[in-house]
This record gives sequence, structure tokens and C-alpha cells, in this order.
Amino acid sequence: MRRLFLAVAAAAAFVYPVIGPAFAKASAGQAAPASQPAAGPNTWAVDTAHSSAGFSVKHMMVSTVRGTLGKVTGTIEYDGASPAGIKADVRIDVAGINTGTEGRDQDLRSPNFFDVAKYPTLTFKSKRVEPTGQGKFKMTAI
Repeated sequence: MRRLFLAVAAAAAFVYPVIGPAFAKASAGQAAPASQPAAGPNTWAVDTAHSSAGFSVKHMMVSTVRGTLGKVTGTIEYDGASPAGIKADVRIDVAGINTGTEGRDQDLRSPNFFDVAKYPTLTFKSKRVEPTGQGKFKMTAI
């Protein structure tokens, strides 16, 4: 079986909060509550309309094949205290793989590579988050 190693970059930076009706009323044109709650535990849903997962692979050391995967969904949690409290649970639809060449896409969906019939979704669950600089961090997955 051939193996394919991909660096998948999910743009999960675009998230929106999953919160109660008070926010929904405020965003519907009504005034927001006078006092904002302190930054604290929040759960954010990945904004599927503004998120994507893509990859690039060297082909025969000559050219680079680029492609996209399907819909990105999931949640990001933040405890409000430090980057170490960030947790991500992101899922990517592999059946939506697109490299611009249908024959290659079918091969990538086959048991030769992703075996989409058996494993239709890539899952990224964070295990550890480490600050790496001002406003930056490294997230390691399971």
C-alpha cells in the first residue's frame, strides 16, 4: 500500500461563540447588555463558511500538488486564563478532497490512501498547547 503524508492546515481561526439567547438578541439589532462578562470559559464553533483545510505534496521531487479537503467543523474551547487552556476538536470531511484531477482524487479516496469508505473524517483533538511567543502558540494533537 502506498502511503501519503500530508501537512493539513485547517484554518480554524474563524470561529464563532456558542452562547445563549442574550447574544442572539443583541446581534439581531438590539442593544448589547451594558456590562460584558469577564473573559472566561467559552466554547466556539468553527465557522464552516470561513474555514478550510488544504495540503501540498511534492510529486516526484519536481512539482507540487495542491488540494483541498471537504467541510471543516468542530469546536474550540478556551478557559480564559492562558493559552494552555485552549482545546480544539476539529473534524474534516475527507470525501471532499479536490486536487483538480478527478482520477487522482478517486485514487486518494480509495484504500490506497485515505480509504474514505472506511474513514470518511479526519479528526484533530488537541492534547497540549504551548506558548511560542507573543500571541503565538503550538498545538499538539492526539
